[in-house]
Amino acid sequence: MTDNTKRVLSSFVLEQKHNLLEEKTMEVSSHRLMTMDEVAEETRIPVNTLRFYRQNGKGPKFAKLGGRLMARREDVDGWIQRAFETGKSA
Repeated sequence: MTDNTKRVLSSFVLEQKHNLLEEKTMEVSSHRLMTMDEVAEETRIPVNTLRFYRQNGKGPKFAKLGGRLMARREDVDGWIQRAFETGKSA
C-alpha cells in the first residue's frame, strides 16, 4: 500500500468516525430534558396539577435525575398528541 493510499484511507476512516459521533450526538440531543416548571410553562398547566397527574399516572413520564424531576421532550409531546387524538383532557 502506498503512502498516498494510506493517507486517503486514514482520512476516510476519520471522516466515518466523525459522522458516527455526530449521529450519536443527535440521538442524545433528541432526548432534550425538561423540568416540571418548563412543562408547566409550555402547557400552561400548574405545577401542582402536573404533580397530581404524575401521582395518578395521567401526565407525561417524569424521572428523578440528580434530585430533580425531569421529563423527556418526546414524552411531553406524545402526551399532548394523545390528548388531541382522544379529545380528552390529560
